[in-house]
Amino acid sequence: MELTKADKEALARMPDGWFEATNLSCQITRPWYRCDRLHKAGALEFRVVGQFPDLLAEYRKNSGLSNSDTRYTPTLPIPDVALVDNAEQRTPLVLVLDSSGSMEGAPIDQLNKGLQLLEKELKGDAIAAKRVRVLIVQLGGKDEARIVANWRDAMDFEAPKLVANGTTPTGQAVDLALKSIEDEKQCFKQAGVAYTRPWMFLMSDGAPTDLWKNAAERCCDAETGNKVAIFPIAVGEEADTKTLGQFSSKGLAAVKRLDGLRFRELFLWLSASMKVVSHSAPGGKVQLPPIDTWTQGST
Repeated sequence: MELTKADKEALARMPDGWFEATNLSCQITRPWYRCDRLHKAGALEFRVVGQFPDLLAEYRKNSGLSNSDTRYTPTLPIPDVALVDNAEQRTPLVLVLDSSGSMEGAPIDQLNKGLQLLEKELKGDAIAAKRVRVLIVQLGGKDEARIVANWRDAMDFEAPKLVANGTTPTGQAVDLALKSIEDEKQCFKQAGVAYTRPWMFLMSDGAPTDLWKNAAERCCDAETGNKVAIFPIAVGEEADTKTLGQFSSKGLAAVKRLDGLRFRELFLWLSASMKVVSHSAPGGKVQLPPIDTWTQGST
């Protein structure tokens, strides 16, 4: 990875030891420390860190290393500082968002404004800000699905700006989302953090352009097993509702069609729903707000 002069100067000011730095898909890691607040230097993002001596001692003991041996293996699990510093229960929310070429113009603009509104609304609720945990998967480009906003508590979430282009690899995107959810659950369990059932919002204005059927089956299995709640949202008249319905165990009945470009109303509803769920106990039943403000046919 090429570091800019500003990147190198910023890293030189960091204390000796482990750091994590990310630049797009690149990652640098060195051991034994946990993350602190996020810093930025040019395109580089990194976190200055504090030590986990107990974790290091346990690793050395299990690996047969002496206390003076600082050799590192990348298989060592590093706890997420957000789960260490904030033991509140979590409500995971994954947004799988179609940003293919057909979303260009007003649709992508309104979607981006909706994400900004979601950020504002969640941060404005003291409980939801600590408990809702957000991840965003973008699908588009040359049949590409990628995480554009990795797991963050709502208090630290920053809405990404999506650009519309390319195709609609829905299968790839939901597989990535499902894997991310299961990985995050493991982090919760390791940290002793309780969590409510994760939500996955799948939003698309067209039909998948990849091999999606196996991924759809995995979604249905996960939902049937109460591992995730899936909300397929059809955007525009060209959205393939029949296919979207196959990503939920409830079928076509689960699909809701957005009324025009009411992304603002949709994200207000989503924010309100997340507040309700995050205030509830894991496994408890909740009463969600009505959806008639944003679904087709609303007045």
